[in-house]
Amino acid sequence: MKSIPSTLALCAAAFVFSSHAEASGGGVVHFRGSIVEAPCEVTQAATASRVQVSCFQHGKVTEQTIPLNILKTHAVKSDAPVAMDVHYLNPQKTLAVVTLRYN
Repeated sequence: MKSIPSTLALCAAAFVFSSHAEASGGGVVHFRGSIVEAPCEVTQAATASRVQVSCFQHGKVTEQTIPLNILKTHAVKSDAPVAMDVHYLNPQKTLAVVTLRYN
């Protein structure tokens, strides 16, 4: 969420520079850096065999509850391509590490 004010400031600056360039008949705008969206959040759902995933999609947060057994193949609803993986820490499959990879 911290990136929203800086994104707005960047857009305002780009607008001012482009307006100035248009008024003067030409110009160049140089951009350095990146616009970053908040990553997905993963929390344990009410049932131990599921996780709650919250990601940005089309400018708003979408929440999904996903069973652990389909986590590797489930397509997460997000603006960025996200791949998820689960690694169990014990044979009873009660403790796990969930990894998100952004492509």
